[in-house]
Amino acid sequence: MTGLLMPNMTASAVAFFGMRAFNITPCMLNFSTGVKNMLACCKAAKISTVVTSKLFLRQGGLQETAHALKQAGLKLIYLEDLKKQITLWDKLVGWAASYFPRRYYKLIR
Repeated sequence: MTGLLMPNMTASAVAFFGMRAFNITPCMLNFSTGVKNMLACCKAAKISTVVTSKLFLRQGGLQETAHALKQAGLKLIYLEDLKKQITLWDKLVGWAASYFPRRYYKLIR
């Protein structure tokens, strides 16, 4: 299971449904519950990876939360890092796949 630590914005919905499209079960983490409760939720849901945003952590003052998640053994994946890895080819494939979603998802599964 993968945790999603994002604000309630469009990027969160895109990340959520993008993960579901590739058969990844995202679990929305509520940052307002505090570090202790977030860690308990991660343990209960058997979350090993958390997808988040560096900008969100910085603007929300959640750097200490991110550090605590790392200390607990969770892997943090930052959307800004993923953005750097997306090539022109990936964008073209995504564009083409958007016209034939059923065929594309059958092909990749």
